[in-house]
Amino acid sequence: MTRHGPTPLAGHILAAWRSGDPQKLALFHAGVQRYQNCPWVRPTFDYEVVWQKGSSRLLKYPAGTGTPVFIVPSLINPWWVLDLLPENSLIAWLGAQGFQPYVLDWGVADPATRTLDMDGLVQDNLGPALSAIKTPAVVLGYCLGGTMAVALAQQNPDQVSALALLAAPWCWSCYSADYRTAMAEMMATSSQCLEDWGAMSAIQLQMLFAALDSQLIVDKFAKFACVDEGSAAERAFVAVEDWSNAGPPLSAPVAYQLFGDWIANGKDGWPGVEPARLAMPALVVASIPDRIVPEAVAAPLAGLLPNATLMRVDAGHVGMVVGSRAQTMLWAPLAEWLNIFPSLPLRER
Repeated sequence: MTRHGPTPLAGHILAAWRSGDPQKLALFHAGVQRYQNCPWVRPTFDYEVVWQKGSSRLLKYPAGTGTPVFIVPSLINPWWVLDLLPENSLIAWLGAQGFQPYVLDWGVADPATRTLDMDGLVQDNLGPALSAIKTPAVVLGYCLGGTMAVALAQQNPDQVSALALLAAPWCWSCYSADYRTAMAEMMATSSQCLEDWGAMSAIQLQMLFAALDSQLIVDKFAKFACVDEGSAAERAFVAVEDWSNAGPPLSAPVAYQLFGDWIANGKDGWPGVEPARLAMPALVVASIPDRIVPEAVAAPLAGLLPNATLMRVDAGHVGMVVGSRAQTMLWAPLAEWLNIFPSLPLRER
């Protein structure tokens, strides 16, 4: 197979050229070519579709009859980073620990879904999906899915037994001034496209993330050029890159709300959502070296939730869930915390 990534390829090539290091530039090109031509394809996994509306599906993984865990991924990249490989799957691992995982697959937004902002998605998609589980569940949100999980818990407190929030952004004002200015400029230049098409393309989103640290992407592809063929390291790299380049377009209402109203304007939280009202146990996980959701953006949420525990991990935004140390650094402490809280309605505690 031939892949077209990494996206945006031209931007990454320019960053490699600007490095001024001929050896690194050659290794970068070799790494990109190797990634594009790698014959490996991620295997598929078994799950049952138990609810569907438009582009969204609720997937139930084969597991025991333990505590249900409703996993809410980000809107920006596919859910399956949490089920990346047979040997590297947070979802499968939770199932093996006796929990019953459910995960929301956002899919590619259809025309009706593209009219919804995040408030609408919580009400029309997340709420009904949670109800389909038919018993109170722990809600585990990753990245923007964690932010949405807080709103979901406020709307459905009797159906949420606990909250686990992994790198969930909340304090938008804690992004750097340069980053928030860049968001404002991006939204200004994108406004006509958003109006005409109704969505922000995946390429635009990848350009946004690449701008956080373009040299990091150059370095990782240069390093990949030297990885042994057919190795576990090769599979892991290709799987993560395939996931990173597989994001769907983001609906215009969500883009305006997230990048314009919240990040660019530095308005902390989510209007109408009050974490102080949520009495259920909560675990807030902040990643120390995270560039996408810096610690300062995620950690303050623990101080707003009345029954929260804050856990800091020394891993990046993606590495915290799929890195070589993810199982010991995050998965095992997460399972230990989950075992403390059985899935019971708050009134029965």
